[in-house]
Amino acid sequence: MSIQLIEALEKALHGDPGPVQEVYKDASVLVQFSAGDWYALKMALKSDRAAYDAAHKGATPTPEPDASAAEDRPAPTLSSIDPTSVMAGSPGFTLTATGTGFVKNSAVQIGGSALATTYVSPTQLSATVPDTEITSGGTQEISVLTPTPGGGTSLTVALTVAAVPMPVLVSITPTSAIVGSTAPTLTVNGSGFATNSVVEVNGAARVTTFVSATELTAVLLAGDIATPSAPAITVVTPDVGPSAPLTFNVFAAAA
Repeated sequence: MSIQLIEALEKALHGDPGPVQEVYKDASVLVQFSAGDWYALKMALKSDRAAYDAAHKGATPTPEPDASAAEDRPAPTLSSIDPTSVMAGSPGFTLTATGTGFVKNSAVQIGGSALATTYVSPTQLSATVPDTEITSGGTQEISVLTPTPGGGTSLTVALTVAAVPMPVLVSITPTSAIVGSTAPTLTVNGSGFATNSVVEVNGAARVTTFVSATELTAVLLAGDIATPSAPAITVVTPDVGPSAPLTFNVFAAAA
């Protein structure tokens, strides 16, 4: 194969396949290649490196273009998020973003700041939302950013951060204890409880476990039932306020 044809083929392989003219002395031969011929020829040229290099001795080979590097990344679109709302003061959580055009370096943003993001597929990303982003009620704007080349920032989808309601105390179990008995664990029922809500006995906080927005448990101390009394039980959510109290009765032991 002549140097002229090899060079012509190399140029054609990087452009539109079409007729290639090979010059043999004074004669010209016009060759038309099909798509299958082009693929086979490309593989043959790549495999016969010695002949290829010999034909191009002293010349700088033309590298094949890297399509993945040259192509623009798609513009991301964000269609939905899950969850769509959280309670202010909640712990950090994982947010799922659904849309199109996501790539491995796409990032979920909250209020324009990138979050730690995991690529799942071209239509799904997951991101970690820290508790510092949901400390108070309001709305946070979620978007997806894909860097250049191409890429861009999607339109936003709103994440609702619900304000923490005032806690309401409805009932406690048990409602009483005997002086000197084992201090019970109190189950507190109501509504509007938050993860940082605390059960208090006469205004003093007790170790509290959040079960749900309607239930808390708290461990009473031996001193809470050391003498006959009627301490007030309340639920307090920081920066929100205390509930109305309920009475826990401590009775004297029978004589």
